[in-house]
Amino acid sequence: MTRESLGSQAAAWLRGMVAAVVVATVGFGATVAPSVAQGRDAAGWPIGSLPIDWLATGQQALAGSEALAQCRIVLADLEWSYRIWPETNPEPKPARASVLPDAEIRGQLDDTLRMETALRTLYGVALDGSALQTELNRMSLNTRQPERLQAIYAALGNSAEAVANCVARPALAQRRLRE
Repeated sequence: MTRESLGSQAAAWLRGMVAAVVVATVGFGATVAPSVAQGRDAAGWPIGSLPIDWLATGQQALAGSEALAQCRIVLADLEWSYRIWPETNPEPKPARASVLPDAEIRGQLDDTLRMETALRTLYGVALDGSALQTELNRMSLNTRQPERLQAIYAALGNSAEAVANCVARPALAQRRLRE
């Protein structure tokens, strides 16, 4: 059994398991201007690092998952822009939306939110500010493509909240479920 098929089976199980999802996000408006080449942001913290209390204070529900969906769409567009189109293919590179529709991205977001809910309800594991902080640090310090990480930060408006919720949170939820 491949990792992909196992992941899709887990996602299908979670879809059936959890009916309602409360989107938990951190409530702060700070932004980070990363300088990936030096491994430090404008404030001198390691890339992705924020004061823990910024992330840990007040989990609050989003006004809907639309902000997260838009964030994921921006990331999908960025990823698609990095995809190379083969020269042997006479057709022009299609638009990302024709290959990966927004509805599918929203479905992936729902899966991620269900995974986070399953972690919390079934295993008692909350993706709190400290966990997000650790994930942001891990990603920034272990990246093999710092220019892409910098592009992700830029695409998300250098918003620490957006990076924490749109990049770190899904990666952490998936990894914790596999562990």
